[in-house]
This record gives sequence, C-alpha cells and structure tokens, in this order.
Amino acid sequence: MFGLAEPPDQTAPNTPVRRQFGKGRVVYIPRLEAQTAPPPAQMTSSVENALWKLPKNYDELVSAIRWAAKGHFSAEIEAPLWVTAEVADQESSRTRLLHLVNFKFSDPITDIHVRVQIPQGLRLQEAVLKSPDFAGPRRLQVSVDRGVASVSVPQLNAYDLVLFRMQVQ
Repeated sequence: MFGLAEPPDQTAPNTPVRRQFGKGRVVYIPRLEAQTAPPPAQMTSSVENALWKLPKNYDELVSAIRWAAKGHFSAEIEAPLWVTAEVADQESSRTRLLHLVNFKFSDPITDIHVRVQIPQGLRLQEAVLKSPDFAGPRRLQVSVDRGVASVSVPQLNAYDLVLFRMQVQ
C-alpha cells in the first residue's frame, strides 16, 4: 500500500501517509474524526444541519490536499469555514463557474477574496457575479497575474455564482 512493505506504524495509526510516484503524489488519511456522533440509523435521507460539521482533523485533510496538489488549485477562496465553494467548467462557452454557499445565511459575509486559475491557452474576458439577492448580473473588477484571476465578492448572503468568461488567446 502506497509503496509500503507493511501497514503504517501502529503506534501512530492515525498518521497520514504521503508518497510521491514520478510526478504524482498521493496521501492516505486513515480516518476523518467526526465533530458529532452520527444520527441513529433510520430509513430516511434527512440529516439535520446541526450535524453539518467539518471533521475535527479537517486541517490534516487540507494540508494533505495542498501537498498532493503541489499548491496548484483551480480556485482558492478566503472565507469563513462555513462557506462552501465548488468550481465547474463549461467548456462549450469557455466559462469557469464558481458557486459559493454560505451555510450561515443569516450572517452575510463581505469582501470574499477569490483567486481562480485561468486554463492554459485562454485569457480572461470578464468576471460576472450573479445572485438571487439582486436583479441582473454585476461585473466584477478583476486583476490577472501569472494566469491567476483575482476578484472580490462584495457580499455573500446565501448563494452567489461567479462566472469567469474566457476566450482563446
């Protein structure tokens, strides 16, 4: 497993194992430590939002991902831990979508700094913010440095969508 002749050191069974193979990297994290006990088994898919917690060792997970990715991410967001982000590409329109969700929607967050990688061979045309909180799209001020676009999302209530529209260089 991961280039090991035997299992990881049993005196530290929860220690992540990092390995590099050629240009690739892999990390094995033995377990995620839950913040709260899981609900009793039941015939429903409903899980209360009180149970939506990051694992206790989330920092190990973040560190492992940073190491494995060699610091190269599609996007990085500076926001509180209860903000979730998802990146998706629409190749047909050359648009990179960034979905932002505030799980504490009763507490709006202001001035969220976002950095998004511009794919090779493309250049940024514009960054546009869409939100159910206002009518119509809003164009964002953007700066690009070494293939990374930086924008600031002025306010996130519950949900925002940032579209990074690109064109061929």
